Amino acid sequence: MSSTELPTEKTLLQTIEALAGRAPEKGFSLREIFDQLDESAFGAGLFLLALPCCIPFLYGVPQVVALPMMALAAQMAMGREQPWMPEKLATRHIDRKGLTQMASGGRKWLGWVELIVRPRLTMITGKRSERVIGLFLCVFCAS
Repeated sequence: MSSTELPTEKTLLQTIEALAGRAPEKGFSLREIFDQLDESAFGAGLFLLALPCCIPFLYGVPQVVALPMMALAAQMAMGREQPWMPEKLATRHIDRKGLTQMASGGRKWLGWVELIVRPRLTMITGKRSERVIGLFLCVFCAS
């Protein structure tokens, strides 16, 4: 890489595809997946929890997913580097087949998002801003 080239960061879908490509047959635990997602772990977790809320006429779903979303948002507000999850949940495995289906389904249904989403307002992506966003998300989830 020359000194004028910027390093390209992997997108969330690229990271999941890479995980699926190198996964052993038994797959990875949720803790290992979140470790690989690194700084995208909070966003990916919040996004996955928010997806069921987008389905109309599923009454009660927003109230159920609001609690784990609030837990993730509170962890962001506290300044955690990685999301914490209970041991029983953290050790659950997603096998290679599941990861591959997740990657292909993500590419099929959400790949267009990565074409239009670019880093914006990078001045508000620091640790302090992350904590403020986590606080706001916690309040929104509580409501």
